[in-house]
Amino acid sequence: VQTIILRAGDYLAPEIGDSHVDMIYLRAFAKGVVTTMGDPEIERAHVWLPDMARAGAMLADKRADLPTFSDIPLPGLTFSSAQLARAIELQTGRTLRVKPFPWWLFSVTAPLWELAREMKEMRYLYDTPHRLSGSRMAKILPEFQPTSFEQVVAEILAQRSPQAAAA
Repeated sequence: VQTIILRAGDYLAPEIGDSHVDMIYLRAFAKGVVTTMGDPEIERAHVWLPDMARAGAMLADKRADLPTFSDIPLPGLTFSSAQLARAIELQTGRTLRVKPFPWWLFSVTAPLWELAREMKEMRYLYDTPHRLSGSRMAKILPEFQPTSFEQVVAEILAQRSPQAAAA
């Protein structure tokens, strides 16, 4: 069975919903806050879901040229929560504060909520810089061009408020 694994960082989606942007970074955006799960200057791997879908379709089209098992990292976007806050400020003209996520909530809820237990185990990832290499993807799909960070931020903002999109 041919298997293609397309790996990526935390999901960013244009629609308001269950992406990392909504659940973490912009959970208090209406109050002028960008939330960080760790050191706000630590860069981490993220992926714009429309890019991941496009890359997946492009890889499926090339499956005949791929080995039976392919593990392909999609480099996506690498940024910190502080960089996200600055990009939003540039596009909206708003001043934002970067505030830490209240990890104590997971300690309190962990006995009853499995996700809280799992998140506590992964906390180190929010203080460890990481990115995905794009070398394999570039060899297989040299024509693939990801959406720019600035455009991703603009599309995310467009879903949150008419004022943010107009700025």
